[in-house]
Amino acid sequence: MSYQLKSSKLESMKLITITTDFGNLNGFTGTMKGVIYGITPDAQIVDITHEIPAQDVRTGAIACSVCTIDKCSAKSNHMM
Repeated sequence: MSYQLKSSKLESMKLITITTDFGNLNGFTGTMKGVIYGITPDAQIVDITHEIPAQDVRTGAIACSVCTIDKCSAKSNHMM
């Protein structure tokens, strides 16, 4: 599968943090990273956590608070 779509927003952002409720026992996180690297191969991906309880927005927000704008580059992309 080829990912030819180029997102100018993703291409301009080198640091991408990921927080999900996927867990670590499946291939979902790896698949998502593969798509990201297919779009922007020089991205730096930081996993915040993948152990948020399913659909628990509050816990996800708290987990993401560890990477606030003063700790991460303003040009980073935070994926939840």
